[in-house]
Amino acid sequence: MTSVKLSSDNPMSLQHLANLANLLNCLTESLAKSQNLRRFLQAS
Repeated sequence: MTSVKLSSDNPMSLQHLANLANLLNCLTESLAKSQNLRRFLQAS
């Protein structure tokens, strides 16, 4: 219920937060992949 009220009050800031969360998630995933690749290269 709260999120519905928030989105109707200020949809732009909510969308902005969603975009930031998505970007952070992408950065975290790419960082994890690069660390896995580094471990794989060190192991071989």
